[in-house]
Amino acid sequence: MANKGTLAMIKDAGTQAFITTFLRATKAGKKKRYWIGLDDLNTERTMRWNDGTALGAFNSFRPGPIAPNKIRDCVLLWKQRQWNIVKCGKVLPYICQRDAAMPN
Repeated sequence: MANKGTLAMIKDAGTQAFITTFLRATKAGKKKRYWIGLDDLNTERTMRWNDGTALGAFNSFRPGPIAPNKIRDCVLLWKQRQWNIVKCGKVLPYICQRDAAMPN
């Protein structure tokens, strides 16, 4: 059975801190932007995680107005700690997660 995963869903401050710490401690931290599993592709201006759950109370969007629009639908992790809404389709590195209960 192949391992299955999804783009990282940063639903709380603990997950955000874990990813930030990991990136800073590795060569991966040299990259400035990573895809995460949040978008409004299905319903404009309604951010949902890859598992279909709503954004929720925790977010780490860059300061300033959040302005999703028809061409900016996907979210990336920017500078290891802030999120930014951008046009989908950019070729960027990504952060994935998988269920710890999944066999290798």
